[in-house]
Amino acid sequence: MPFSSSAHVYDLIYQQTRDYAAQAKQVRDWIKSHNADAHTLLDVACGTGLHISQLNEWFEVSGVDVSPEMVRIAQSRNPLSTIEVGDMQNFELHRQFDSVICMFSSITYSGSIEGLHQTLDTFARHLTPGGIVIVEPYIAVSMWKDSPLGVLRVAETDELKVAFIDRAIRDGRRVRREIYYVVGSTNGLEHISEEHHFYLFTREEYEDAFRNAGLHVEFIEDGFEDGRGMYIGY
Repeated sequence: MPFSSSAHVYDLIYQQTRDYAAQAKQVRDWIKSHNADAHTLLDVACGTGLHISQLNEWFEVSGVDVSPEMVRIAQSRNPLSTIEVGDMQNFELHRQFDSVICMFSSITYSGSIEGLHQTLDTFARHLTPGGIVIVEPYIAVSMWKDSPLGVLRVAETDELKVAFIDRAIRDGRRVRREIYYVVGSTNGLEHISEEHHFYLFTREEYEDAFRNAGLHVEFIEDGFEDGRGMYIGY
């Protein structure tokens, strides 16, 4: 499962490059501009719950993630939120929300065009009438460049030091990403390796999946990451 082995160092690596507070405010603005009375939100692929921590200021927030390790961290961080283990393609929470979000290109883990359609159907099924779905995609297929040398990141606190390197290679639309970590603490050195598989979709495929789920869809060029944008369905 994505990031299960590295859940305990995930925030240390990714908080360096993400402004969760600013992103949460932007998500709030998109939702409120669509429905000023929206008060419930579901964060799909919520990870360690850092967006939930920010969004709780304006919404009653729930979360879903496929990784039990991520869910445990998110629950610990957000004890008043309901956060459950579930696959984005077929989770069932037996309630609906005014807004459903899926950030940080997690949608690519739906794995195929069929999986993308199943995922958007699941989102739409959990949406109240007049609700809004916000999905952050990954880069377009045409923008992809293989990364055989990988990206090196280093992060540290007083108690923990982490070195991270990854490489990603595309085969058609499918990408295999290898990630290696060395984690240093007072307990010694820990080595972690993970392999991720995800799928690159076209804009037309994203939009078809929204429409087939019964949603109107808009694409916003100015998203959180260069070249990714944001999809809003309602």
